[in-house]
Amino acid sequence: MKKLSIFIAVILTITLLLPQGCTKDTLVDDFMCEENERITYDDVRSILTTKCSQNTACHVPSGVSPDYTSYEKALPSLKEDGFENRVIVVGDMPVAGWPQLDSLEFYKIRCWIEGGYLEE
Repeated sequence: MKKLSIFIAVILTITLLLPQGCTKDTLVDDFMCEENERITYDDVRSILTTKCSQNTACHVPSGVSPDYTSYEKALPSLKEDGFENRVIVVGDMPVAGWPQLDSLEFYKIRCWIEGGYLEE
């Protein structure tokens, strides 16, 4: 019985001292936009409206932030002001506390960017 207790104690000690298997896992993003799918401003307009303009009062006409309410107003700032970096890479937009993008919205915006910010 004493040998069994020692054996169990040794196994538990080894188990606790071994590195845990999930500590260095990383998210693998293998999503790819469909080659023949054309995502346009019309496809993402409602996302930009609900997540960036209407509910936040941020990206609106005469606002402090760039205006995303029309393609003509949005395009220059989207390309120059780091929209892709903030939304796709860093992921700090929309800011915490405001309505966040769900996965479908995120990938739709990502494919729109990868497709060249098409208007129509």
